[in-house]
Amino acid sequence: RAWRWLLALVTEVVQGGPAALAGLRSGDVVLEFDGKTIARHLDLSFAAARTPSDKTVVVKLWRD
Repeated sequence: RAWRWLLALVTEVVQGGPAALAGLRSGDVVLEFDGKTIARHLDLSFAAARTPSDKTVVVKLWRD
């Protein structure tokens, strides 16, 4: 299960939060965020933290 640390796996979505409003689900893997490739979970954390809360971004994901 070490591979999970290499992915931006969505494990929980807060009801009413931005991810939920965007349609993300638990189990999704984020591949791109605002045009930036997301190769590991920290990439997504840093990208989201640097994004103003009023900005709309495009998220590319993989869903099984």
